[in-house]
Amino acid sequence: MQEKNIAEINNTIISLLKKINRKDQQQNMVSDIEELWKLLKNFGKIFPEDIVNQYSEFFDSFEDFLQNCKSIGFLEENMQMMISSLDLLFECIQEIRKYFDEHSQKCACCNSKVLYLETTEGKSICPDCGANNSDRLIISFLQKEELQKAAEGYKVLYVLPTAAVSAWIQINCPHIKYVTVDSLAQITDFAVTDTTFDLVIYSPKMWNAHEEEERLREIKRLLNEDGKCIYRKTIESQNDVGSLGGIFYEKCLGEDYFDQGVFEKQGLKETDKLYVLTKESNVSLNMAEQYKVDPDLLENGPLVSVIMSCYNHEQFVEEAILSVLNQTYKNIEFIVADDGSSDHSAEIMKKYSQFYAYEYYSRENTGGLYNNIKKQATGKYIALMNSDDVWEVNKIASQVDYMENHPNCGVCLTWCKYVDEDRNEIDDTIFIKGNRDSYQWMNYFWRHGNALCNPSFLAIRKFGLEDVRFGAACRQLPDFFKWVQFIQETQIHIIPKVFVEMRRHHNGLTENVSASTKENTIRHVLEAGCNWMWIIRQMDNDFFKKAFNDLMINPNAETEEEIMCEKYFLMLNSENFAIQYEAFCYFNEIYNQTAECFKKKYFYDWKNVARDILNKGIGKLFVN
Repeated sequence: MQEKNIAEINNTIISLLKKINRKDQQQNMVSDIEELWKLLKNFGKIFPEDIVNQYSEFFDSFEDFLQNCKSIGFLEENMQMMISSLDLLFECIQEIRKYFDEHSQKCACCNSKVLYLETTEGKSICPDCGANNSDRLIISFLQKEELQKAAEGYKVLYVLPTAAVSAWIQINCPHIKYVTVDSLAQITDFAVTDTTFDLVIYSPKMWNAHEEEERLREIKRLLNEDGKCIYRKTIESQNDVGSLGGIFYEKCLGEDYFDQGVFEKQGLKETDKLYVLTKESNVSLNMAEQYKVDPDLLENGPLVSVIMSCYNHEQFVEEAILSVLNQTYKNIEFIVADDGSSDHSAEIMKKYSQFYAYEYYSRENTGGLYNNIKKQATGKYIALMNSDDVWEVNKIASQVDYMENHPNCGVCLTWCKYVDEDRNEIDDTIFIKGNRDSYQWMNYFWRHGNALCNPSFLAIRKFGLEDVRFGAACRQLPDFFKWVQFIQETQIHIIPKVFVEMRRHHNGLTENVSASTKENTIRHVLEAGCNWMWIIRQMDNDFFKKAFNDLMINPNAETEEEIMCEKYFLMLNSENFAIQYEAFCYFNEIYNQTAECFKKKYFYDWKNVARDILNKGIGKLFVN
């Protein structure tokens, strides 16, 4: 919010100055003047008081001036004052930007760069997510003790949840079972059932010694034997700890418990304390799942074919190769190719030739050699490696272990984090998702796009080598449409651990399709349009109904004609104009068979199409 405010003020100043230099008519400047006035008004609300006070006199007078400048006549008469004021404001904003860059910290709850706002009660509030000291202290504990690495299905109860902490858990830990209760009375309701939890978070806002003792006894009944309760005490309860004695073993965590600098970064004070309550004194606070794989599987497990094609990744490819060779799982068949790189990628790859089952070096760039070299794979399982990514050492072992114990699963993936060229983590949780069934995945893909990481892929041979029927001509979305195909044919499972670092970069020849560029965005939209039409058109009717029931005009549609109509409306109502256009193509294809159904069941005919064709798809681009 603060960083965005600075950028928006800066951009609006530049826009106004450009219009003045071009000698635009004054009325063309009014919208920028109005926007600048709003931004300056908001500045005082979202920045710390000591910064606001430094600029308040100038900002207040300039806001009044801007109000008057909404009058064209006044603006015309005072244009020179406008220019000098904008220049001065620009200098102020550069000073503020510099201060922000030097002093801002990353909030643990929302990961935004912020300057915390001090309250009259002495608390520090994040201006972006509203997290207070208590919220950031709880999240700092959950991060240190690795809730994100907890076992799938780890059970967490949050009593009287705050929005900031709850949002962090839901975004970063989608694999756990997370339950909230908004009233203290509900604790008793849970306590009389057989439900138990691995972790309870409880931050009472009011405190009464007798009532609090009863609540903590109820929470104790809710905890597993090795469970723990994060307890954020009030001032009153900190002064009367003795009345709660005998219920739990208690650990008081302050600044010395956390990693160096955490308190400073999170705007916490020396007096901020977090209490962890356990049933036994020797309970570990760490929540990460203890990773174990049968040693015999590591040495003698089924053959895994790892396939990697490289193009101009000389600064990354060695790291990628080593992350495959250093896997704890040993029965790996490594198949590599260089696609005519113009840098030193091929030379670097050849240093490790003794470890390859097959290698190929093209003299010319072909645009991708995967389909050529995959024919060399002989493994029971197939894994894909990008030449600019990095695997954690236990990736293959954990996936083979799961697949061997779940024969109905055809594709296994893991969590992935984006990193830049230097392996600095990029704040993006797109590949941190919980497991869903095939119908839920299809619905998710339609609404949100991809959430599965291709270099985390491991599949049985059938799916590892099968040509994808949809998306084969895609440059931007082939992986995505591979998942869309697979979920209709097999079970997919995600291991909720970050086993892959996936680089996102665009730097000359090393640009990859993960980079956010204008060209990639355009391809994304257009490829989605064509391929979704083919997928929806050929989708099994029963699968379609289960996947998209919540989006159907008539959820009870049964006949072939009704389902065809529903498929048309699903595409027509997409937010992607390319998919809308494909809907009209599909309508022309099915109309002779479905005309009667469209008219009687959906009150829809060619007149409606004539209207929609101007408001959706390509027509919308021309009309607007």
